[in-house]
Amino acid sequence: MALREYEERILAAIEHRLTEDDPVLAGRLQSFGECDPGLADGPADGDVRWRAWLVCAVVGSLVLLAMLALILVAPPAEAPSEGLAPDQEQVDRTGEGEDTTVTALDRPSV
Repeated sequence: MALREYEERILAAIEHRLTEDDPVLAGRLQSFGECDPGLADGPADGDVRWRAWLVCAVVGSLVLLAMLALILVAPPAEAPSEGLAPDQEQVDRTGEGEDTTVTALDRPSV
């Protein structure tokens, strides 16, 4: 991205002032990145974004596959009242915690 004209003038003034005040630091800043040959040949921003989305898609797919596998492998849940016919229910008639089975025919009519 190119800088505007006034931004280039401001940066040139800062560079000039730095060179006058601290020439050693100015020299170090000028040579910054020259010793790293991979810095200039780095990937473009579009490549990095594309790769990041690819990694997210792969991780998301793996998570979804793991959840699907857990759902398919999990044993089925047991019914809470096994062995009772649909017209039967558990009723405590004794008051002592003892369960007895009552059918629809045994219920008193109202």
